[in-house]
Amino acid sequence: MIIRKSTDLRANLFVIGVNKAGTTWLHGLLNDHPDIFMSKTKELDYFGKEYPKNLEKYHQHFETNRSVRYYGESSTSYFCHPDVAAQIQEYNPEAKIIVMLRDPVDRLLSHFFFSKQLGEISEKVTLEAILNDKGHSFVRDSQYEVTIPKFQEHFGENLFVNRLEIALSNPDKFWTEIQQFLCINEVSLPEGGTDSKNVTGGKGFRNIYRWTVLPIKEKKPDLYRALLDSSFMKFSRKVLISLFGKAEKESFPSGMKERLAQEFKETYRYLESLGLSWQKEMKMESSS
Repeated sequence: MIIRKSTDLRANLFVIGVNKAGTTWLHGLLNDHPDIFMSKTKELDYFGKEYPKNLEKYHQHFETNRSVRYYGESSTSYFCHPDVAAQIQEYNPEAKIIVMLRDPVDRLLSHFFFSKQLGEISEKVTLEAILNDKGHSFVRDSQYEVTIPKFQEHFGENLFVNRLEIALSNPDKFWTEIQQFLCINEVSLPEGGTDSKNVTGGKGFRNIYRWTVLPIKEKKPDLYRALLDSSFMKFSRKVLISLFGKAEKESFPSGMKERLAQEFKETYRYLESLGLSWQKEMKMESSS
């Protein structure tokens, strides 16, 4: 194993997205590997916003006394920012990039409900309104054929792309592929390694979140970040979701399934070109 000196510190592993595609789960898996240190705070959002300023502050997120091969972080904001691929390459040309994708329609729906949970959009906003807003980030984040080629151009073989559905269908194989990509010692998948770490809560959960956690997030962001990492908050979240349930997909208006299939037709074709097709969307496409 290559031991990196603190004087040579440069983050060299980036999980860049996409939103609601298992990045929290993967962040935890990577951090459990003895050759990897992932930042305690997820979503550092440094590139595309602050880079190249405050590098020293950025590096404080990594414990340089660890005998590891990789210092990494996970920020889904990097996925669709037009400058991030070039910035990370400039910062560290040897960096490894991991992209986790998901069925584009399922990802959009999960993002839609999660944003309601976070209070980013009103409970009254409909899926149809989102789709009618051309260029909306929810739609753009699912158009993988637009974003991934930028990272392919800058990182080539140092880019690993997979899909959440494929990873969960055979998690041991996926974990082995990740370790081989990173050229690190292969260890077994951690116990509970397929458990979801970022489930979207139902409407009752979202109402509680808006009255309790959201004001802290808006007024005291540092305290909010600390709460996210606390065992009490994680336990409380599990209890509330068990009581109020997970978010349910809204019923589709007439013609919505066909519209969604058409909306992401090119995305499905692109996934197939990467060898990442999945039975579900192939059925949708054949029926459209």
